[in-house]
Order: sequence, then C-alpha cells, then structure tokens
Amino acid sequence: MFKEILALDAAYEQWLGLGLKRPFVSLCYAQSLDGALSAFPKRKTLLSSSRATELTHALRSYHDGILIGRSTAECDNPRLTVRFGTGSDPQPIILSRRLEMRQDLLLFQGKKRPWLVGGPLVSQNRAAVFEQLGCRVLRVEGEGGEVSLKAVLNRLGQEGLSHLMIEGGAQVIRSFLQAGLADYVVVTLVAQYLGRGEALFGACEKPLGRLPYLKEPLVQNHAGDLVLSGSLSYGQGLEADGAFDVRVESLQSFAGVDGRAGH
Repeated sequence: MFKEILALDAAYEQWLGLGLKRPFVSLCYAQSLDGALSAFPKRKTLLSSSRATELTHALRSYHDGILIGRSTAECDNPRLTVRFGTGSDPQPIILSRRLEMRQDLLLFQGKKRPWLVGGPLVSQNRAAVFEQLGCRVLRVEGEGGEVSLKAVLNRLGQEGLSHLMIEGGAQVIRSFLQAGLADYVVVTLVAQYLGRGEALFGACEKPLGRLPYLKEPLVQNHAGDLVLSGSLSYGQGLEADGAFDVRVESLQSFAGVDGRAGH
C-alpha cells in the first residue's frame, strides 16, 4: 500500500474529531515545476508518470466520491475509475452551474453514472436530458447563478458520502482552497517545466483569505515525480502593503498550536 494512503487515512481519523457534518475533502492533482496544471487551457495534458498514476487510482479507491468541474469533464473526458489498481470505483460527480455540457462523455457510458451538481438556475428540461442518461441531478443553493460549495458538501454528506476527492480542474481546486473547505492535499510535482499553461493561481483575481499550508507533509519519489501530501491548515492572509512572512512556522503560529484555524 502507498504510504500516502496510510497517511491520508490517519488524517481522516483525526479530522473526524472536529465533528463536521460534511465529507472529508482531498485535493489530488499534478503540476509542472513552473506550477502549470496543463500546457494549454481546455486541453488535456498528461503529466504524471505511470507510477504516480497508480497512486492516483489508489487514491480514487480510498474515496467514495470523486468530483471534477464541467471543463475538466469535457476536456479530459475521464472515466474516473480504478483501472490501474484494486478496490471500488468512487461515485463520479460533475460540478456545473447550469449543466451545460456535452452528452457524449465517457462518464455517461460507465457503470456508475455521475451525479450532476448544479445551481438554482438549472432548468427542468436540462435536468431531464441528463436524467434520461441515467444521471442524478442534485440542485444546491447559491447566489447569482453560482453554486455554494458549502451547500454542495452538505448535500453530498446527506447523500452518504464521507470521503470526497477533488481531481480538477484548476478553477474547482482553487475555489475549494479559497473557501477554506479543503482538508488534505496530494500534489504530484512533475520534474519538468512547461513554460506556459494554466497555473493554479496564475492570474486569479480573488486572493486566498487565509494561506493554506501542510502540517507535517509527506514527500515521496515515484519514478521521478515528487508527491507532496498532508493535512491542510489555514494561516493568515496576505496583506496588500509591506513585507509579509509566509514561512510555515509563522503561519502555524498564527493558526494556533493545533493548526485548526479555518476548519
């Protein structure tokens, strides 16, 4: 078994003590040395080694739900199964405000049809189209057509999910970090520069309210890819003016001894 899975399970057991009524959220993604998650916007980019891919599939089998955004569903067209490992496939979930997506995706042909989580502007006709494909449509509250991530997690908890894996794309990962709703991260750092592409916080207009950091991170080498993983805590936010100390020990001091600020 991968050490990352053992560490993740230990973190989940500790997280249960917080008594939160929502799934445990893990962010799992790969990026290049210059921070790009893909070489071109809205185009699939294979980054991880085969060994790191096996880890990704082991992580999928640990979680009972796996969530991606609409753009990732259409651009990568993934199956979100455990093909390169053992265990059960997680429940696939696609986050889309209005359910405006293609109907020929591989996820709509799999054994486990995806749950589609949309906002209040999802029309009955649009929902019916995907229900005929065998999907469940879950509407959650939000403002201005946006989807409330807290409402999403609460609804998924009501549906019985306890472990939720977020696999992309950049906007979805970014949104969970901005909302302080990510509990764990497994990031694969590929030993290569892309020189272009979509960075996680490249030209983001909305800053992080509190800077997330990893508590006692685990670092593993998988066929040349470095995998960094650990529980997330949230320190103070960046100030507009003046010098700022973003060293982990300073963030830990702000968050407190137990490092639970922001949860």
